[in-house]
Amino acid sequence: MKTWCASVVFCLAFSLIPLAVAQKAEPQTPPTLPTRTATPLAELVPLTGDLGGVHKLLLKQQWRRARLMAASLVWGMAEQGEGESVQAATALALLALAEAGSGDPTAICYWHAAQGFYNDFYQADLTAYGTAGALLEASNSRMQPIEEIAHVGDRLPTGETVAPPERITGPAVEYTHKARSAGVTGVIITELIIGEDGRISHPRVLKGLPLGLELRNLSTLCKWRFKPATSGGKPVKVYYNLVTNFALK
Repeated sequence: MKTWCASVVFCLAFSLIPLAVAQKAEPQTPPTLPTRTATPLAELVPLTGDLGGVHKLLLKQQWRRARLMAASLVWGMAEQGEGESVQAATALALLALAEAGSGDPTAICYWHAAQGFYNDFYQADLTAYGTAGALLEASNSRMQPIEEIAHVGDRLPTGETVAPPERITGPAVEYTHKARSAGVTGVIITELIIGEDGRISHPRVLKGLPLGLELRNLSTLCKWRFKPATSGGKPVKVYYNLVTNFALK
């Protein structure tokens, strides 16, 4: 009989070696998108049932209740293997709004992850959610020009090389119920940016796995904090690839 483990050390391990070094991977330029139509969120996606309940809480700025309910939805949808659905992406977007309203910087990562799952969130007008919505719109990765961001191992014009970031805190990624029952194994490769503050933004799946594992992986990685990459002893923003290895024993 198969057993499984979420331990980083034993069964579920994370490679913190940037693939840009091991496989010469380069960040992919996001596709050119049309002018934003600034469409209210409720017109982009169906906000019914539990999603509608979270949405009502957000409109009332009841951030804590919305946060708890949205986090539960994200977890439950991943468990049931719904990670690739519009509903799951919507739950992640609502969680981002709740976190933003609560003042948690993790909101930015959740919002970028939600956009990665469902590109139409690029069109979302979030003014109905006050300062929380304004924070997420200001971070909208597809509204910003591509920056010249360093890679680990790069030699900068100063002559200094870029030293890798180091993970300092964050929960292990766990198998989803559906993926574990189906015996899914393999790796998820996630391209992301680690900022000068050690927080993750712009996560994007380069190689995925089914049955909710991508949603579980991204929603967990957003909680990670790093000692940032450095050059000449100073923090620098870097592109980084993380490999999440799912194995059953």
